[in-house]
Amino acid sequence: MDADSSDNVTTPWGSAVSPPESRASQPAEVPSTMGPGPRACVNCATAKAKCIFLSENSTANGKCRRCDRLNKECILQTPAVRKRKPPKVTRVAQLEEKLDGIVSLLKSSQKKSPGSASPAPAVPNVVHESMPSSLMATETMKWPITPPQSTPQPCGLEPSFRIPNIQVPSHQELFRSDPDSLLTLYRVYMNDQFPFVVIPMEMTANDLQQQKPFLLKVILMVASVRDMAGQTRMAEAIMEHVAQNMILRGEKSLDLLQGLLVFIAWYHYHIHLARRLTVLMQLATALLIDLGLNGEYLATAKSDQSTLQAFPEDMPQSNTRTLEGRRAFLGLTYITSIVSVYVKHMDALRFTKYADICCRSLEEHAQYPSDEILIQLIRLQHISEQVQDALPHEDQFDLTPNTAAPVALCVKILHNKLNKIQSSLPPHLQQNVFLLMHYHSTLIFLNEMALRVPVASRQAALHTCLTSIQAFLSLLGSIRTEESFKFTYCYWTQLTHILIVLGKVSCFECEEWDLRYVREVLDLSFVLEGFIARFEITLATRGDSELYRRIIPKFKQYKEVFERKRASVMREDDFMASNWQQTQHHQPTQAEDNDPIPDEAFWQELMGDWGNGWH
Repeated sequence: MDADSSDNVTTPWGSAVSPPESRASQPAEVPSTMGPGPRACVNCATAKAKCIFLSENSTANGKCRRCDRLNKECILQTPAVRKRKPPKVTRVAQLEEKLDGIVSLLKSSQKKSPGSASPAPAVPNVVHESMPSSLMATETMKWPITPPQSTPQPCGLEPSFRIPNIQVPSHQELFRSDPDSLLTLYRVYMNDQFPFVVIPMEMTANDLQQQKPFLLKVILMVASVRDMAGQTRMAEAIMEHVAQNMILRGEKSLDLLQGLLVFIAWYHYHIHLARRLTVLMQLATALLIDLGLNGEYLATAKSDQSTLQAFPEDMPQSNTRTLEGRRAFLGLTYITSIVSVYVKHMDALRFTKYADICCRSLEEHAQYPSDEILIQLIRLQHISEQVQDALPHEDQFDLTPNTAAPVALCVKILHNKLNKIQSSLPPHLQQNVFLLMHYHSTLIFLNEMALRVPVASRQAALHTCLTSIQAFLSLLGSIRTEESFKFTYCYWTQLTHILIVLGKVSCFECEEWDLRYVREVLDLSFVLEGFIARFEITLATRGDSELYRRIIPKFKQYKEVFERKRASVMREDDFMASNWQQTQHHQPTQAEDNDPIPDEAFWQELMGDWGNGWH
């Protein structure tokens, strides 16, 4: 074998190839620096061979090693167009989409609703003040029904404690955890919902600490809407303070009374700790009496003076009545009346002549803009209490056509009083959302007697109930979801009562009452579904909240019970329609089956202190 052929190697296939070059003589390999996409050329990809590109100073002229060796054209692959994965849908986005569908259904049903059977204030186009983005679930989400708005309009009365030339702090300042920021948050966004305890805008947290330390503690607890765990700890500390200072040490002060009122007003924030609503209200009532704020000061007779001198701590400290004291008296009267009317099972402070004196005094002095709202709230709630007196609870006596006549007459008189209150409202209060919600709540309570009293005007009363519920929910829909933290316990009780009435109206069997029409106008299932979605969004965005964690299953349970009840009523209604003779003898009644429409007792473990509690 000659020298030229000495380096050739015979393969098993009989062809001769050159032996591999030494590693030192091979061109340097270049690590791939290509981005995402195909890394092999077309030839190597087709042959499924490893594609290695050589260094720039090699003789490959930009080819890969294989194409250079085979003397082929080296062409890079064109990157394939990859479909991007759709963005992951968050839980909040899913809930918002679900809520939008419910709103669309409700809007379509509302278009079918005729005008109201009784005069009622128009539902205003309302855009509330923008809330801090840290609390927002969505900037534009409203529920259940809100008319489209092109230009933001002011919400009737400005926040009660905003005075001229004072700029509202930014949301970064408002939602800091320092006392001054929490106090400002309470005054700007929450205090107008409960105008019975007023904090002047110019007062700082340090000033309030010096004058009313307990009231400041309660306000800081209520305003800590971003710290649920801290709110719970503060509520426990407040109850310990009440037990130590009021019960053990016998403290009596306006500071303690006002703090208790605010603590009760947002009772749902700490309802999960213990069932103590009645205890708190009784303590506040006892404190009101001990402070002598439950009536006008009267000079005590000598026989009484000699007795009281033996117990000087029980004698009234002053014969003057401050506006703060009058507001506190009206506040406790209002709260106890709300609980008595909507939650039941307790006696309220009566609306006496002294309550009217307090209202006139506040009206004459006009110290704060919120006093106007306070007076109207008292007047509206007085109507509800008069309705309750005129129409006792159904377990007290049986209503017959003979006893229904005087009851219906009394209700008609109260209806005229309610219309007079509404027509006398100043223009700026006629657009106040929370005041209008209270008006419709009172109107519903006034007309729901048609569910129990067989009066000739039953159809009109039921229709008024339906349209007032629709107006109440529309007003509620004008309030942003992220603003729900400022709702007081009083509004929660009114809401649950209204949902109960809507369930009864939706299943009430009467010849002149069309249940299918009710379903077209306002379907309770969609209403409850909307609330559930709204609560789930709030729970997802605000974090841990015992209130929403407990109320969501309750609403779901109510929805299931109602749908079973309605299905039963509809089946019976279809059967009656197919048998005309049975229809002739059919008496107006609320159909009974194994799933009656839940009444106030259904919600007591959620909004009150009775029943089986949270268990």
